[in-house]
Amino acid sequence: MPLNLIKPTVLFTDHSINQYISKCFAYGAKTNLVHVNDFSDFNHSIAVYGYLRGTGEAIKKSKDFWYIDHGYFKQSSRSFKNNRVTLNAWDGYFRIVLNNYWHSGSGSYSKIPLIDILKNAWAFVSDHSSAAFLSMIGGVPAFFTNQNLQNIGNIKNIESQIINYNIFNNLAYGQWNTKEMYEGEAWDFFSKDHLNN
Repeated sequence: MPLNLIKPTVLFTDHSINQYISKCFAYGAKTNLVHVNDFSDFNHSIAVYGYLRGTGEAIKKSKDFWYIDHGYFKQSSRSFKNNRVTLNAWDGYFRIVLNNYWHSGSGSYSKIPLIDILKNAWAFVSDHSSAAFLSMIGGVPAFFTNQNLQNIGNIKNIESQIINYNIFNNLAYGQWNTKEMYEGEAWDFFSKDHLNN
């Protein structure tokens, strides 16, 4: 880690959501809070929420930065209207990342099994993860960004919260164990043109 955990200066903008999150982080870290237009010491580490209204430019100039944005899971409820974002509640999570905009996923945090995390999940979103099917089996709707999987759960329909359990039958006929492959059952199934059904 290039930064030896010197407390960053938290930069805030004129946006109300940015101000609230910036104040929360600054208060919790017991560090300074400065308007983005009044900051100039880019040798000192900074923390910012979002990439607009001057924070993106500050990141480009900074030696080390902490980036705060909406979390990967259980985000705060938001509404979008006329190119404006409104937080309906402050009940969600925000990601905090050092010298990047997204976590790499490395580390050994949160050793809670996925099945236990899913107990409190509202939805599971993935490009193509097989964990999404575990999610659906557990009653948590899964949505995909992968074009080929959007028939199962299109990300555009995330508000619907519907699980098409009939899809499991079709998915079951698309997987085979090694014994079934070895004995020709898989190929026999495909050779009878079941792919077109």
